[in-house]
Amino acid sequence: MASKLIGFPLQFDHGAVVYCLQNTRSGKVYIGKTVDFFVRMTQHRIGLQGNNHPNQEMQDDFNNGDDFLVICLFRYPAISEAYRKEHAKDIDATVSRLEQEFIREFDAIERGYNKQLSRPPKYPPSSKVRSTLRPCEDYAAELEIRNRRNIV
Repeated sequence: MASKLIGFPLQFDHGAVVYCLQNTRSGKVYIGKTVDFFVRMTQHRIGLQGNNHPNQEMQDDFNNGDDFLVICLFRYPAISEAYRKEHAKDIDATVSRLEQEFIREFDAIERGYNKQLSRPPKYPPSSKVRSTLRPCEDYAAELEIRNRRNIV
């Protein structure tokens, strides 16, 4: 059976997310952030399946049959394209800061797949934008249930 990303929905909004890819065998994690979750997960999937993922350690584990669980850690609630464009720098700064926090929390450099702490944003995130982010535990569980038949 081929390795796969588990819980990656085929249909998903294109929002900003801080996410985790967790190896289901070893428990090792990769923490990432994106302003377009669907596009980023597609890049991970295509890279791993095409044997050209930039993280060689992840690629090796995938090639050896390990699966990766996609976990959404924080996300923006549904927002309009206009709001996203207007607040793009603030959204990026906020998810960048959260990504750094989760890399530290999960010790993802020493005991995971991350190679370094992400670069800090050039501008501080506003407290208003930070307050609009929501934890994803319930959201991720909901996604897994809704998309059980769409696992990639």
